[in-house]
Amino acid sequence: MSKARSGITRFTRHLSLIILLAFVALSGLYSVVTPLFEGPDEIWHFAFANHLANGGGLPVFDAAEPATFLRNGAHPPVYYALIAALLAPLDRSDFPAEFHFNLANPLITPGAPGMSPNLLIHTAREDWPWRNTTLAAHLARFVSIALNALALWGVWQIARRVLQDEPLAVLALALAAFVPQFVYGAAMINNDALAAATTTWLIYALVRWLAEPLTRWTALSGVMLGLALLSKIGLVALLPVPALAVALQAVRNAHKPWRRWLAQALIIYGVAFAIAGWWYLRNWSLYGDPLAWREWQALTGAGRVSPTLGDFVGELLGLFGTFWIDFSLRVDRTWWPAFGALGLAAIGGLVRRAIKRDWPLAGAPLLIALSVLALLLASAARYSLNIYNIQGRLLYPALAAIGCVLALGLSSWPRSLTTALAAMPLAFTLISPFGILQPAYARPIVSALPAEATAISAAQFGEVELIGYRVMGERVKTNAAIEIVTYWRRTRLAAPADQTAWRASVTVPMIELGTLLGRGEVALGNDVYPSWAWQLNEIVVTRQSVVVTAAASAVGEVQLSVRGAPIGLGRVIVQHPQACRAMSPSAVSFGGALKLAGYRWEADRVVLCWQALQPMSIDYTVFVHVTDEQGHMLTADAPPRGGTYPTSVWQLADELEDSHVLPIPAATIKHVTVGVYRSDTGERLTIDGGAATETPLIK
Repeated sequence: MSKARSGITRFTRHLSLIILLAFVALSGLYSVVTPLFEGPDEIWHFAFANHLANGGGLPVFDAAEPATFLRNGAHPPVYYALIAALLAPLDRSDFPAEFHFNLANPLITPGAPGMSPNLLIHTAREDWPWRNTTLAAHLARFVSIALNALALWGVWQIARRVLQDEPLAVLALALAAFVPQFVYGAAMINNDALAAATTTWLIYALVRWLAEPLTRWTALSGVMLGLALLSKIGLVALLPVPALAVALQAVRNAHKPWRRWLAQALIIYGVAFAIAGWWYLRNWSLYGDPLAWREWQALTGAGRVSPTLGDFVGELLGLFGTFWIDFSLRVDRTWWPAFGALGLAAIGGLVRRAIKRDWPLAGAPLLIALSVLALLLASAARYSLNIYNIQGRLLYPALAAIGCVLALGLSSWPRSLTTALAAMPLAFTLISPFGILQPAYARPIVSALPAEATAISAAQFGEVELIGYRVMGERVKTNAAIEIVTYWRRTRLAAPADQTAWRASVTVPMIELGTLLGRGEVALGNDVYPSWAWQLNEIVVTRQSVVVTAAASAVGEVQLSVRGAPIGLGRVIVQHPQACRAMSPSAVSFGGALKLAGYRWEADRVVLCWQALQPMSIDYTVFVHVTDEQGHMLTADAPPRGGTYPTSVWQLADELEDSHVLPIPAATIKHVTVGVYRSDTGERLTIDGGAATETPLIK
């Protein structure tokens, strides 16, 4: 080997090690940032491992009475046994009693209105320093990280032999290692970790066996196939792969006796059966089916209406999106087009290579890797007939093939474009822990009362107190929402058994009349951080939206109550655009602030049409002077709209009808005049252009 070639090899191998270490570091970060048991089915994976660690045996299921908590016991047990061996010495007595599902999540309680992604309520029990179940679960996550790092090491080894170009193999490794969803999934407790590791090393063993049909590679192929079959139900799809390798070997070595290759196949499958056969024979004995498929469906709740072609295409898009980025938050629906562009670039690159006939690869090893991908895709398509939302993680055992294909396609473009495209998954992977995951699961805690909040004192409710508030949206249109933000603090801890979640109700009664404009109720903190979980002196934020509705523009007071008398949090102005109807025209302005634009007579009242010429800070009262036939003057003074919409809240160009009941029958009225005065001083506004303070209304 030349010195230059040797230097490239050393550099690429150091670079591959750096990529693996970066993967481990990033997965560790994802593990710390993502709250426990929020990963896909993570609590069920832990529950089965915990069951084994407690000395429980393999469960026997009855499809008629599913044992939901041990639902993952329908999967082969090797991953769970590995985790159980780690958990056994640790104190896990707080599981499951101290871990509470978020009942407001519709995935937990069908039809629930919760919007938070939290499957569980996360308390200080999960904070550092880790202890009990929290420590056990994080250690189990680190096992998954180690298994996935082992899988990536296998991807590197396979890529070197498939692509026959070490810099290209580094690119394949990087593309596999920094798939954001793979990094996230690697940090969760999930048997996908063992599935990825065993399948990848099965591919490696078969690739080595194709190059050197030695006994050690034959035996390793059998061992890896057996372990793969004991890692996840779906990996029975791998059974044809060794047969394909044997067939390729037989074709390439047609001059040698076929019995030799048949013997090799028998060894591979024999070793695999010796390792995994007991599990499938047990299922056959218990359920009459080596896969226990009926029992697995009952446990997982699988079952769906047969998909249409459109449904199937949608499932494939979902499979693609969740392969790249999902985080159990369905962000794939936002970002999958970006990764779609990456995929299209790879396909375009493959076409360019095909045109140029530029294929720096070994055909048979690539065929083995691609056969795994094809079989897993077929298995995923089969699953889509039974379950909704098939997940892209089903394809992670084929990361070697995916990484090689992506590297081969992207590398055909100019180097700068290749670098930019290959860096995109890494960029998402780096941004997501603090840009997506942490905000999604953040507890509603602030370090101090914000400056824009209104502080409040002497608002104690049992062991919690209200220390401040904000009303967002002081002026809204009818049928819109206002947001009330309140800040709370626990002043003393409740009894350990008391898990009462304090709730606050918000009402918005109309000023003066008391008519209810809006109402709502919310758990203090929120449904995923209820008050019983708070620590002393934490400042916890509660956000609540209340829709307000008014038949006409009005002012309401926001009132909050927690098991007692309400506390006023300020007013809200509800606007209801409503033009004046069928008025006798008028054009009299008072003090440059108000314009009497018209009026009309009704049976027992006069209806005035007012327009605001400018915003006002003063509440005015309208006087209506009525003179009867004997010359007696009577009044019908009142603030506009009876005070429900005072002039101090009017805005420029506001128009509203203002009704005043006449003090005497209309038939006995001689004449009527109207004017405006200040409620606090009695000072009248003059009519613009003169000294008069009132204008007559003509009947």
